[in-house]
Amino acid sequence: MTRVLLIADRAMARHEHRLLNRLDVGLSDEGVRVTLAAPAGGERARRGSLSEVLTYDPPAPFATTRARAARLVEKIGRPAGGESIVVHAWGEGCWTLAVEVAAKLHAPLVIEVWGSRLLRRLPSIERRARRRASLPCMLFTAPSTGLRDAIDAQRVRTPVRLVHWGVYAHGKRPTREEAAPPSIAILALGADPRSVDAALEGVAAIAAHRDDLLVLLDDRAVRRRPALWQAVRDAGLLDNLTLVADMEAQREAVLEADVLLQPEATGEIRSITLEALASGMVVVAQRDTTSDTLTGDSPAILLEDASSRSWERAVRDALADQAGASERAARGLEFVRKSRRASDQVAALLRIYDGLTSPRADAASSE
Repeated sequence: MTRVLLIADRAMARHEHRLLNRLDVGLSDEGVRVTLAAPAGGERARRGSLSEVLTYDPPAPFATTRARAARLVEKIGRPAGGESIVVHAWGEGCWTLAVEVAAKLHAPLVIEVWGSRLLRRLPSIERRARRRASLPCMLFTAPSTGLRDAIDAQRVRTPVRLVHWGVYAHGKRPTREEAAPPSIAILALGADPRSVDAALEGVAAIAAHRDDLLVLLDDRAVRRRPALWQAVRDAGLLDNLTLVADMEAQREAVLEADVLLQPEATGEIRSITLEALASGMVVVAQRDTTSDTLTGDSPAILLEDASSRSWERAVRDALADQAGASERAARGLEFVRKSRRASDQVAALLRIYDGLTSPRADAASSE
């Protein structure tokens, strides 16, 4: 029997708890024993979990990573007879902890590399892993071809596998009644202030002629850059605006909107984009070559020129052209059903886990 320990850092446990829960359900359905470990206070990770949820000590003064790992291993318990265990780390905040836990359990380690900013950390985490003789093997997984290729280009020896994230595809989205107020959700993290300001200006130009327009804005952008609030005021959007606390963690209301607008090309994969497509929303985003969903022949509306006029035109068309929006929503649903299903992600991970725990893998790691 295979047991999988999914270790998440605080950010991943909060923002991607739905993704982790989908893996929990899918792996459990395949007979895998799943344990989810999140830092103390990561209550979101427990929501919807079918399996055991453990907490680990967050970093603190005078608390070494090895000591924290030892305490978590005590909670996990040693593998039972005939049980193989794999450790899968989600979120760079838990990478070093995952190395120590996997070494203490003599278990293979999988590290999820979900953003281009993480590439610089790969050599150091690889060195740490190679210093642990009891760690049998390590593998990187990447949720896009762009990230997989970028990892291959790094000076690391650890193999990398492509595993696209998956979501559940919903049924056909009901057509919005013409009398219903249009709504836009803006996922802005504050990483690219110029693009965020341009998007807000574009949306404000639409709101000037549609006072019933509802605009949902991720409050992280305001918390990271308080000056953004003045930009919202200057754009004349205050009467239309509702701040959503931590939009990725509180995404239920967001997925009811007509349009998801992503003004920043962050170089990071975010499952909310896939969930929006699976919900029949129109996604308008700046092209991001790191993401297979936001480049190439995408079901999203992708902007090359992230000017305020470009955002205004793209969002106006998405709201005004109901037939076009319905067609694009159908393309998004088809995209998810064909290439981003949660079951496909689970199947790909099962193949990886089985390969890492097979006798052949053990023999190769000892050569």
